[in-house]
Amino acid sequence: MKKVFCSSKIFPSYLGHILGLSEICHDDEYSKKYSKYIADSDIAWLNHNRKFFQWGNGLAGPLFGYCLLISGYVNPSDKIRIKKYYESLLLLGENADASHLINAFPELNSYQRNWGKLDYPQAIEMLQHYKSTITEFMNVLLRNWNQFQQNVWPLEQNQILQATEAINGRLSSFELIEKWEWATGLEFQCDQYEFILSSGMRKAPRFNSLGYDKNWVYFETPLLFESIIHEIGTHLLRPIKQSIKGDFDYLHVYNSFETLCCVLTEKIFTDLDLRGSILKNSEVFDSEAYEFYTKQIETLPAFDLSELLSEYLVLQRSKQPQN
Repeated sequence: MKKVFCSSKIFPSYLGHILGLSEICHDDEYSKKYSKYIADSDIAWLNHNRKFFQWGNGLAGPLFGYCLLISGYVNPSDKIRIKKYYESLLLLGENADASHLINAFPELNSYQRNWGKLDYPQAIEMLQHYKSTITEFMNVLLRNWNQFQQNVWPLEQNQILQATEAINGRLSSFELIEKWEWATGLEFQCDQYEFILSSGMRKAPRFNSLGYDKNWVYFETPLLFESIIHEIGTHLLRPIKQSIKGDFDYLHVYNSFETLCCVLTEKIFTDLDLRGSILKNSEVFDSEAYEFYTKQIETLPAFDLSELLSEYLVLQRSKQPQN
């Protein structure tokens, strides 16, 4: 049985803390509790540079992936490791060689194998261009780490651990990955899928893929169990989205794909009676795609999902006015 579970890790929650206190993903309630534990000048810097780190609805600032997601994947758990990560990132930008970063954090071998290369040319160019911003972001993290570790993390970790205990009991009673594999004919490429629960991210986008087998999510997210099931599908079906050929708008593909996963979640887990509730209140929900996929997928297993996604995209493009 492939394991799906939630965990608590300090560095993703530290990032959530920084985000929730700044305008990147500002949370008034969280800020009232903890803003005294971060320097005002650092909040001002984060606010001024928020466009580099903000994300949502399939779009993201240039530093979102390397400064937030990949660092969350490796989870540096003290100041020495935090500094090592960002300095290794700067070296990657300087010499276009990921070996130093991978040697420092060997788990990135799995990241590259299942998710994506660390040293593709556009990334190297981006890291070179923003090296001063990356350096200052690292310094913000280093300056405020002790305050977070001593005064914030003990309180927040306790809440997160309670949430992980509650949901892990439910997750362990379902063969979630196996059901997705049966329904689609695809194989999940890892033996486990970890959902790292974080505080400070109430105003952030809900689920954030740190890599193929790790996700980052606010610990009190509504419909957390049901949404985890949906997220498994988005990772398992990733090859289908990548196989789409043609000049389609990126956001249209993204929204159509997410909606396809929503419909499959409902059909695989009929006993949960979801009826689109996972996505219906989000900007990525495509109501026309929802109706189309619901009618087209009559029975499971469904092995023609790539063709189905392409068919819908072509259909929608044919409805658009031609220049």
